Amino acid sequence: MTIFYPKSDKFLVGDTVKELEYADAVGKDVVVIIFTNGHVVGPQLAYNEAFDARRNGVRLFVVNRGGKSENFWTQLLGCHYSTCPNYISARTINPIVYLDLLVSRIVSKSARDAVCLEKWTEYVPNQVPSDVKIMTSTLESFKTLVKESIDERNNRGRTCDEQLKNVQSRQIMCYKEGCNPTVYSRTTFPELLSKKSDAQSGTSDNVREATGAEEDRNEREESLPADSEQAEKYLRDLEAKLDVVS
Repeated sequence: MTIFYPKSDKFLVGDTVKELEYADAVGKDVVVIIFTNGHVVGPQLAYNEAFDARRNGVRLFVVNRGGKSENFWTQLLGCHYSTCPNYISARTINPIVYLDLLVSRIVSKSARDAVCLEKWTEYVPNQVPSDVKIMTSTLESFKTLVKESIDERNNRGRTCDEQLKNVQSRQIMCYKEGCNPTVYSRTTFPELLSKKSDAQSGTSDNVREATGAEEDRNEREESLPADSEQAEKYLRDLEAKLDVVS
């Protein structure tokens, strides 16, 4: 996945240390929409590029028409919870519905949450014998990369502390043999990190993830919606609305 961004020569690349004010994020006005059937080739390279984009303020949206590899795509978007606003699983949704949803989310002027760098443990299986293997990854630490924004009504987005205060772990239920989910990370994690506060206890982050071993046999193929005429019309409308917003 190679994308050429405006002012990309000013992007921070591979940087996991510097904290940016939202106003100073070079890519804060850039929106990238990925249409995919879910398969992924070179997931680490794709994750690295998406991470660099998000840490420079770029907004990423994924429309997954195949429903595969949700664990990868939600990590690529930096999601923490079972709800991931910038991710649309469109396997059984009519293109008109998900394109309407996509447009409304893109043109929203709501304040944006901070972009966080997180350190998660590798997934480990549950110890209790069961027909369903539950894999758990635990949040160890985090820091802020891009601070939250303030919208026109003076509403502020959530800080990393606010986003992660009740997050302890995320889990995947595996129904197939060979299920081996991966935790993706941009680079070696820096030593100086915000440690989880004492308030970070309680609710587990049971992220809705893909089941099975899709990631280990991934082959990415990006595609536009199948219902071509209506989908193309909505994409034209989307481009027009984005031109108005910008």
